[in-house]
Parts: sequence; C-alpha cells; structure tokens
Amino acid sequence: KFKLLSYKIELLPLGVSTSFFSGNYYPLPQNGLQMIFPAQFRHGKNQDIIIRAFAEHIRRTNDNDSKLVLPGAGDLLSEMKGLIERLGISNRVEFPGLLCKEDVRLLYLKSNIGIVSSNSETFGQSIVEPFVLGRCVISTPVGIANDIIQNGVNGYIYTSQKDLVEKFDYLYTHQNMIYQMGENNYKERDLFNWERISQVYKEKILFLS
Repeated sequence: KFKLLSYKIELLPLGVSTSFFSGNYYPLPQNGLQMIFPAQFRHGKNQDIIIRAFAEHIRRTNDNDSKLVLPGAGDLLSEMKGLIERLGISNRVEFPGLLCKEDVRLLYLKSNIGIVSSNSETFGQSIVEPFVLGRCVISTPVGIANDIIQNGVNGYIYTSQKDLVEKFDYLYTHQNMIYQMGENNYKERDLFNWERISQVYKEKILFLS
C-alpha cells in the first residue's frame, strides 16, 4: 500500500513495560469504582467527559465509595480542577500530577478500573497497562481497544458521556462484574508480554527474509 513511502517506514514494536508483569496477581479493591486515567491534560484526552459522567453517577446513585484518579500534567489541568469544584466532587477526584511509570503502575494496583476517554490513540498504553494488571478496562473505541475489549467480558467500549454514566451505574450495582472482568484480562495478559511479542516478530522477519 505504501511503496512510495517505504524508505520512510520503520517497524516500531510496541508493548508494555516488563515491570507490569512482575509479581503475582494483585487483587482488585472492593470498594466501589476505583478508576484511573493517566494522560496529558490537553484537548482530545477529554478528562472532562469522565469527570462529568462520574458526577452524574454520584448524583443518581448516592455512591459514597467510588473515586477517580487523574495523573498527568498539561494546559487543561487547572480547568479540570475548576470543573470538579463546580460539580461538588473535589473530595472524590485526585490529581497526583506527572508521575514516573512505576508510580503509575502502583496507582493502577490501587484501582479496579482503567478508563480512557481519548478521541484517538495510536496504540494506547492507558488501555493495555490496566489490562495486563488484571483491571477492568472502559474505553472509547480508539487504539487497540476494539481489538482486545469484549463488552461485558473484560470491560466496555463506550461512545458518549450518557453511555459512560450508564456503565458506571451498572458496575456500581454489579461490582462482582468488575472483579470477574479484571480476572479475565489477567488471564490474557501474555498478549503483551515482550518475550512472546519478540518471538512473533522474529518469526515474521525470518519468514519475510
């Protein structure tokens, strides 16, 4: 398809840091929706959609347990902080700032849902990282999401704020689903194990040569 551009094309393997595969399975918290979305605060990441949906969920269900963690930095951070103030959920949303990969991993382990609200992703580290750690994943249909998420099996794909609110409401009243979906993801985590991926690349390259 891209013969005219072949001289510009490089093969760039993508996967998950090996540190995400260390240790044993870390059980999911069992106190409501403990959600995390690490991302830059910029247009297209849409943290405001998650925040508004979360506030609406709290209003509809009187959920006193759930929390949202939004690591990262960027131009829209102060705007998002102002939004949670206006919506009255300042005590339910945390902004830990820009973190190293290991600190993000530890936050994932304190969560039971990895959530993504981006307009687009090339691959989507914030989709696969919670996946390999055995967390439920809720994502817009971007990056690798459509390839690995099966609705109701290991997470959910959503397409609107209203849809996301309904997912929050359902999972809050069926919390056993969160744990089951997380376990299902953990069983499939080797999809993103570098040892396996590198072997597949090696076989393909040898075949093509």
